[in-house]
Amino acid sequence: MGAEFWEKFTPYRDKLETALEELQKSVLESGDYFKVESKKEKIKSLKKITQSFEDFCDNFPYELPEETLDRMFIGYQKQLKQLKNLPKAKTLKEKINEIMLLNEAEGTKSILDFDGFSETPEMCKITPLGRDKILELFGTEIPSRKDVADSNNKIAELCDRLIGVCVTVYESGKPTEIYFAGYSAD
Repeated sequence: MGAEFWEKFTPYRDKLETALEELQKSVLESGDYFKVESKKEKIKSLKKITQSFEDFCDNFPYELPEETLDRMFIGYQKQLKQLKNLPKAKTLKEKINEIMLLNEAEGTKSILDFDGFSETPEMCKITPLGRDKILELFGTEIPSRKDVADSNNKIAELCDRLIGVCVTVYESGKPTEIYFAGYSAD
């Protein structure tokens, strides 16, 4: 599939953590993220896969050494057990973790793949753009929504897989939104 660039504006909050949590909640509630399959569907497919090692090997689409297939089979069994024993997700973090478990390496291709902030680019973290980078990208310290939208290609160039950025957006000199953007895993 390949990594995908995503971007979202959210209302300004004094604390970035609050803005991130509110945006994640909004994305989760709207369903605006990549979904592989439901928990019920995933359990059903894992049960089918893990019924018999012999059938698993016979039906695997590639020629692989038996020990590799054995490790994969055991991994699927562990994943099945983990999903079956997973309690009903109640908190935002638990819901996101369940989705990540279901989606595996695919991720969600959204802000849900990110779990906090870092001053320097770090996997699964959002890095707030510094003053110098903001001036370089937008020509002002207080970029408008239009400034940010017009520069999304430049912003995308700052990101790599599972690397995200954010910047405060202004209207009439006052902060109104926070723009989050990044790349998905795959």
